Amino acid sequence: MTIASTVALYHGEDRAATVSAAVGAVIDQLPWSAITHVVIKPNLVWHWIPAACTHAGALAAVLEQVRSRFGGRITVAEGCGENSSTDAFQVLGIAGVAKRFNAQLLDLNQDHWLPLWIMDANGL
Repeated sequence: MTIASTVALYHGEDRAATVSAAVGAVIDQLPWSAITHVVIKPNLVWHWIPAACTHAGALAAVLEQVRSRFGGRITVAEGCGENSSTDAFQVLGIAGVAKRFNAQLLDLNQDHWLPLWIMDANGL
């Protein structure tokens, strides 16, 4: 099955405003009345290299757009490539942003997991 996706690209000098504009251009296509839980997955590869991580201001722009439409449960979930995601949440300011928007944090590297087999249409 193919699902069409809409993508919005914006360019600007202000990171938060640019991210907010891009998200704002597509976010109302989601069926908000049917959504019960939102999970946002930033990219926090190595917290000691900020350029390898989603900026806290960009995450705040996304959370602001989501929270203005959704009053339910929001989780910011990440499993860093190295070291603790919990440490990265603190060092990069993600924890403060999550708190501001009443979002939970989840370190995917510390969560429970189950093995899962996924096959394509050919059974491979």
